[in-house]
Amino acid sequence: MMNFKIRIFSLFFVMATAVSTGVMAQFTKCGTVITPQQVAKELAIPDTGQFAIQFAPNECLGKTLSITAHLISDSLGDYGVTEADILNSIVQLNSYFKPICLQFTVCKFNYIPNYKYNDFLKTTEEAELLALYYVPNTINVFYPEKVAVDPVSPVGGYAYLPGGPDFIAVRKGSLPVLFHEMGHFFGLYHTFESMFGLELVNGSNCATTGDRVCDTPADPGLTNTAAPDCQLYPYVKDNNNEWYVPQIGNIMSYYSDDCTCGFTSQQLSRMAVTYQLNRFYLW
Repeated sequence: MMNFKIRIFSLFFVMATAVSTGVMAQFTKCGTVITPQQVAKELAIPDTGQFAIQFAPNECLGKTLSITAHLISDSLGDYGVTEADILNSIVQLNSYFKPICLQFTVCKFNYIPNYKYNDFLKTTEEAELLALYYVPNTINVFYPEKVAVDPVSPVGGYAYLPGGPDFIAVRKGSLPVLFHEMGHFFGLYHTFESMFGLELVNGSNCATTGDRVCDTPADPGLTNTAAPDCQLYPYVKDNNNEWYVPQIGNIMSYYSDDCTCGFTSQQLSRMAVTYQLNRFYLW
């Protein structure tokens, strides 16, 4: 009985320590990596807050960008996702980008019959796919059955921030992940990003820490995959002892897809500017 109590206490202590130090368990929804080079590039921008809002989201880019959708078969020749499935996801994607008049269309469905890519491992398959199937000036979205950034890290998908290839991988069973990855593709970070420091609930450091976007509240990075009411659980506090109240429905969070609402005004502004400065070459 005593050993059981000790084990329970130890488990509670580990969980409490993890929360207090900001180490949160996260569902591997996304495998997009923020590199030191990306951090340096971001920090070189003199005023991120101004950068994020200099383009008003009620102005229109008036652009429709081309997606090349690459479908990968399994060993039996089954592609596991239909063109209609993908087109339906693009309709929803367009609804999220509509405020800045940025839209997407599938210009080509490319069928890849080589099933070795269906169990997709970034470190071994990505370079081959880019060499064999990459279509310049379009957003290349690959649809395998499984996606992993390393042998022990399965994810729903991943993308590259500006400066990387025009490449997105999305697991066939996680089509809504495309919305999240397209955010990265146009320069957004996770709402709980910590590479630039931890954002405070009071917003006093919102322009320089977290996702560096001030109208997304500080986010502790919990997953909330089970809560039916789309509320943060468990409730936790920041380093100032203030309660986190994150935007559960934000596409760039790790909360349940069932809670998704969209992007904020400043996230949309940042993506519009990113398109103009870094992705303008896309058709």
